[in-house]
Amino acid sequence: MSHSFLRRLAMFLIWIAPFAMSSAQEPESAARELARRIAGSLSPGEAVSLAVENRSSLPPAALVEARRAVEAALRAAGAGLRSDGAKATITLSENASGLVWTAEVMRGDRREVFLVIGDSPATSGGQFRVVLEAASLIEATEAILDVASAGDSLLVLQPGGVSIYERNDKAWERRQASPIPNTPVWPRDVRGRLTLEGETFRAYLPGLTCAGAMQPTLAFECSEGNRWPAGFGDAEFATGRNHFTGDGAVSFFSAAVVNSESGNLRVLAGVDGRTYVLDGAMRRLAVFDGWGSDVTAIDSACGRVVLASGSGEQVGQDTVRAYELIDGHPAAASRPLHFDGVVTALWPAGDGQTAIAVVQDPERQGYAAYRVSARCAR
Repeated sequence: MSHSFLRRLAMFLIWIAPFAMSSAQEPESAARELARRIAGSLSPGEAVSLAVENRSSLPPAALVEARRAVEAALRAAGAGLRSDGAKATITLSENASGLVWTAEVMRGDRREVFLVIGDSPATSGGQFRVVLEAASLIEATEAILDVASAGDSLLVLQPGGVSIYERNDKAWERRQASPIPNTPVWPRDVRGRLTLEGETFRAYLPGLTCAGAMQPTLAFECSEGNRWPAGFGDAEFATGRNHFTGDGAVSFFSAAVVNSESGNLRVLAGVDGRTYVLDGAMRRLAVFDGWGSDVTAIDSACGRVVLASGSGEQVGQDTVRAYELIDGHPAAASRPLHFDGVVTALWPAGDGQTAIAVVQDPERQGYAAYRVSARCAR
């Protein structure tokens, strides 16, 4: 029996518990009530390590206040906050009744779960900051690794080579194609990245870095290399694998960089399935679950947001959602953008304001690339 099934079963049992039917509360009141229950599960003087994950539409400012309310209530109850304490993970989600505050407290092999119902975002005045939109770019039967727009042309990187597509009245047509010389045996779930500067480009593949030009004809040369752009500079791509080594830090699938008052923060989608937020000194500010393995960051008129793929809970579907970081902790900034299939890549586009999402649809046995952008919510 899988851990995920046990978790869902436990959550179901909690839902039918009497306390789950309590009347809805304001976010801060619900947070304090949840803190009271967490503190009640601890031994006198026992410390707790707190993590908060927002899967709801509660706005970031309200989430920060709710987190502070939880921390204050825990301290008032005599529970210290320390990284080596009992692990308490609070997840904020939504159902038809309102906001659902769920706390999972782990103390060794002992696990306790508590739940409190809060007011819905509409009742408490919450709203998302941005709206995500996806524009379809191209579809193909062969795997798409990355795409880049160059005027009226589209540069497409696939495991077998690089192609230039041009738009006719109805669809994109391949005008030129050039294979990867001496194509190696790629690892399973091969990944690739394109960067474009004018008419020249670079293609990054496991063990290879290719440099070329689109004019007068498509041509490029490849050499051995495993340094890929990773948002905060170059990072080492693990030989024969599909992730970055982290240069001695956290091994990760993808990365994003966001600004904060204390400097740039790195968001890393770790190979262990968790997401890490690091400061400029590589100190861990937050570690949480619930995101997928693809993250990037884009700018919008409403500020910079982190885009993250879904955790794969829905079979045959995936999502991309915008988040912002409050004191290093994630807060949902948009509703999920749904795709039929699985997001296999989420790379920043060259304009800094959009991202490229590649989706594999097993039912249609093909791949599709989309341009994802964010606009301010009305």
